[in-house]
Amino acid sequence: MFRTYRVSKTADIGKNVRIGDYCIIGEHTIIKSGTELKNNVIIGNNTTIGNDNVFFPFSTIGMVSQDRKYAGEPTYLEIGDANVFREYVSVHRSSNTNGTTRIGNNNLFLAFSHAGHDAVVENNVIVSGYAALAGYASIMEYARLNAHSSVMPFCRIGKYAYIAAHSKIINDIIPYVTAEGSPAKLRGLNIWTLKKHKKNTIPLLKEIYDVLTDSGMLMKEKIEIIKEKEAGENLNITSFIIDSKHGVCTEVLYTSILFHLFSPRSCG
Repeated sequence: MFRTYRVSKTADIGKNVRIGDYCIIGEHTIIKSGTELKNNVIIGNNTTIGNDNVFFPFSTIGMVSQDRKYAGEPTYLEIGDANVFREYVSVHRSSNTNGTTRIGNNNLFLAFSHAGHDAVVENNVIVSGYAALAGYASIMEYARLNAHSSVMPFCRIGKYAYIAAHSKIINDIIPYVTAEGSPAKLRGLNIWTLKKHKKNTIPLLKEIYDVLTDSGMLMKEKIEIIKEKEAGENLNITSFIIDSKHGVCTEVLYTSILFHLFSPRSCG
């Protein structure tokens, strides 16, 4: 039977991998069992892909970074299991041989979304259409980055956070909150997700949120109070703040009461 796809001789293709028409798989790439490439998918060099992933048409995975400092050396991308990459998604390899772009497990990348060089996407994340993570940006487990939002280089989105559409992230967004705007500001806790995953911690997280957004306190004071409040709860908010390179977002987005009354997310 005539093949309509091209696989490098140095690629390692596992069992039950389905490769559609006009796909291209690059050199030294590993694709493990159960993964499916629909038609017209491009997988670049030095890319490791786990089990049971699905790549939709025209997704471009593991191409060289867009970093102008890239000098042609071998660079890497690692993808875990059970991820879905919809049409025209692009994920780039690291910008140098010492780094790796990493995608975890069970993530959903909607059409035209992007993860840049050295980005990290943990597990159970949704990156909506046209949303983008710049180089070295990261998004932690169960977070959601909505349509047309962007994350600046080295910025982080904490676990269980919700970023509204058309937002620009220029500071780290702590775990468990919602953020919106350009630049993004905080809008409260991500109650809908917390009710599913962290229901018992909601009262404590409300206290921590109030401390973080208190404009009358220094960050040093806030860290000490938050550290004491979350002791023994494994929330990791204090360590997230301390590890921040760009500072964490503490500004609050104030909206009219009419918005809250008639917002779809406030109904039910």
